[in-house]
Formats: sequence, C-alpha cells, structure tokens
Amino acid sequence: MRRILMLAIFWACVLQPSVATETNQQTKKGGKPPPTEVQMPFLIAPVSVGGEFLGYQYIASIAVTPSAGASQVLRGKLAFVQDALVRDVYRSCVSLPDDPKKVDKTALAERLAAVIRRIVGARNVVKLVFIDVKFAPLHPPPDGRMFEEQADEPAPAASSAGDGKGKSSPPATSQHEKDSSH
Repeated sequence: MRRILMLAIFWACVLQPSVATETNQQTKKGGKPPPTEVQMPFLIAPVSVGGEFLGYQYIASIAVTPSAGASQVLRGKLAFVQDALVRDVYRSCVSLPDDPKKVDKTALAERLAAVIRRIVGARNVVKLVFIDVKFAPLHPPPDGRMFEEQADEPAPAASSAGDGKGKSSPPATSQHEKDSSH
C-alpha cells in the first residue's frame, strides 16, 4: 500500500511541471485565460402588431460574467437559462413601440439579464450584449432577402464571439426548406 502511495506521489510530482509548462506556453503564444463571456443560444422572438403576426426576430447575444468560475456556472445551467429566455420573449414584446421590426435593445438586454441572474445568481452575470439582431418577415419580399438587418446602431463587439468579427447569423435555410415554403 505504501509503495502505491509513493508511486502516485512521484508521478504527480513528475507530471505537474509539464502541465504548468504547457499552460505557460499557451499564454506566451497569445492564449487567454478562460473567457468571461458565454455565447448564448439564438433566441427567435415572434413579432406581431394588433394580433397580426409579422415575422420573427433572430437575436444572438453574449452574457458577460465577472469571472471564469461564473462562466462555468452559467454554462452548467444554460439549458434552464435558454428555456426561461424563450418563455420571456414569447410572453412579452421585444419590439420598439413605434417600429415593430426593430428590437428595443436596451430594455430587452436588461430584462433578459434579470432572467439569467434569477437562475444563476445575481453576482454571476454582469450584462447581456447583443451580437446580431435580424428581422425575418413572415412573407419575404420578392427580391429574395430573408432577413432585414437592423442598422440603427452598431452592436457592441464581443472579444470572444465566434470568428472575432462580433457578428453571428441565424441557421441557414436549406434548399429543401426554400423550395417547400410558400
């Protein structure tokens, strides 16, 4: 028994410096410590005015956390967060009162951040940042554009979002879906 314990301690001492060296090499090569931003799943929010359905808002966002540990807590509860966010955007309007095709980003970010805080704890989420917001009308225009970009204000770029350009797009529509839709 003593022999097994000594071997375990020996291998722990031998392997620990190699792990530390690998971590230092990643940091020197431009590696970053664990990110404090969590890419949230797409939200698809319905848009209607006076009972008339107009289309959907595709919303891509990032939750900013105060630490890597808080990011891990959020990632661990992401399924519950997604469920609560979907329920929230279906329960309440996400659009501006005067223009239903544009999202009230300030109010929606505060509202959704409060929902996330309720699930993962108030100290674990700093804010919610929108990466991309697109409106998809129920009946696309004849020119074939599927989405209408919201260009009223540039979305804040997030440092660890996808390809680093701060943009993300909703899932692509397959040719079969395009052919079968009217």
